Amino acid sequence: LVQTHNFSNMTLLNDSLSAYLTPLLEKHTAGKAIIYDDLIQSWQAAEQVMKADFDPAVSKQMRKLHESQLAAYEEAARAALQQQAQSVALPEAQDNNMEEDEYVAKILQEIEKPDWKVNETVWEEAWEAPLRERASAALSGQEEDVDNEEMEEGEEEDNGRDEEAEEGKPKPATKKVFTKKRTIATKAGKGLLKKKSLSGGATKPTGAAGTPGQRAIRGRRARRGGRGGGATGAAK
Repeated sequence: LVQTHNFSNMTLLNDSLSAYLTPLLEKHTAGKAIIYDDLIQSWQAAEQVMKADFDPAVSKQMRKLHESQLAAYEEAARAALQQQAQSVALPEAQDNNMEEDEYVAKILQEIEKPDWKVNETVWEEAWEAPLRERASAALSGQEEDVDNEEMEEGEEEDNGRDEEAEEGKPKPATKKVFTKKRTIATKAGKGLLKKKSLSGGATKPTGAAGTPGQRAIRGRRARRGGRGGGATGAAK
């Protein structure tokens, strides 16, 4: 971040960097979080060094370094505020008819504000906006619960009326009518099969000799055959 080349007063630059960075590095090495006040104190220490031998180029480079550290602090603060706003437990709304602005004001008043030193824009975007979204979702969820309960009660009432109406209706006769028709068709089919059986039986032979008419025909054929056979035998 700090360009150390082309400086006529390198001693002033090194001393200013040491005054600014040394306390921050010591706190970081000890595992302690660097807060906004630490950055301000480091800048004040560097300013004391630069006043002894003012150099515009050194002052410009040190200002860039300080601004970069402030930007890093703000970025860390924004991320921490958003995370805490999404996870902190919200106080309950007083009733289902509570307005959103009223509920948000209750949340901001009862939840302890984190110890970050940032401008109002960061607070509104990283802290208040997520809390407002959660408040709106919480109120909407309560309204949906009430609506669902009312719908369930309405459905139960409708089902009760439907059951009462079904009990008062006569039972449908569709199944009996179908059964009756099937029975009639079955009887008709049996009668048809009986008729076919009777008509078929009249054409079948009643025994090995056949009917009297058939026996008479076979007798005449046998006599004619016998006479023809005798004539043939005489000619020979």
